[in-house]
Amino acid sequence: MHPGDYRIMNVANPNSAMLIDRQDMWGYEATVIRRYAEFMTWSQGGDPDQPTSYVRFVRYDPLFAMLRLRYVFGQHGTELEIGDAPEPPMSHLYLISSYRVLPDRNAIFDALRSVTFDPTRDIILESEPEPKPSPAERAGMARIV
Repeated sequence: MHPGDYRIMNVANPNSAMLIDRQDMWGYEATVIRRYAEFMTWSQGGDPDQPTSYVRFVRYDPLFAMLRLRYVFGQHGTELEIGDAPEPPMSHLYLISSYRVLPDRNAIFDALRSVTFDPTRDIILESEPEPKPSPAERAGMARIV
């Protein structure tokens, strides 16, 4: 595995990322945040009104790049397969001033599927931010220390 700030998804053996000192896209918490479970259920074609903390991952979703997914582990017969995610993972931190407010979850999910949505340039919020970001022509810079 390559060093870096990314996550993996192991569909063959969920929760095994900790064995190789990596972060799993699903996480390790005993409880799952409802909106995250709704998103993951929806990403797999399920009904977000019936989220579960036991999502069966059956397909890759390009939005997983927002979750920093870099590698996907799967099993083909008795062989473990490792592949790069089709989309490069986003970095851990972005400063983005362009946003829109959509207070309805289903409207947010619809907007995420829009061909014009770019998570590196646009943010979708459920309510107005306070304070509001200053408009900027170029992306800001930040570093996690």
